[in-house]
Amino acid sequence: MSKYSEYMKMGLEESRYFQMMKSFNNDEEMIDDAIKEWGIEKVNKGYDIFDFDGTGLLEIEEIGATDAFGGSDDRAAEEAIADGIKVIPTYELPENFDRSYIGWIDTPENRKAIEDYCSKDNYYCNGNSLR
Repeated sequence: MSKYSEYMKMGLEESRYFQMMKSFNNDEEMIDDAIKEWGIEKVNKGYDIFDFDGTGLLEIEEIGATDAFGGSDDRAAEEAIADGIKVIPTYELPENFDRSYIGWIDTPENRKAIEDYCSKDNYYCNGNSLR
């Protein structure tokens, strides 16, 4: 028996329910797992702020357990921007930063962390990760 009514009472958006059912071959257990791990609000949004690769650099990423953006962190970042989250414009990222894409959280602390990270010969700078 479907848990549709239960999910709606919990606050899961109908569009997210149907999108996840389609993405996960009608497996409601996947929805259960996502809600347990992330909570209703984050599952509905489909994205969160993550510590990129353990570097301490903060960025928007899709919550993979939702498949809300088909695996696209760029689409997740666009949704976050529409929701009012500020991100660093790509042209303002350090030139030697190998990860110059939309989604880096725009705070003074994160800008400094990215600058500091790129001032050293770290993996994601100076073309190191592109070799």
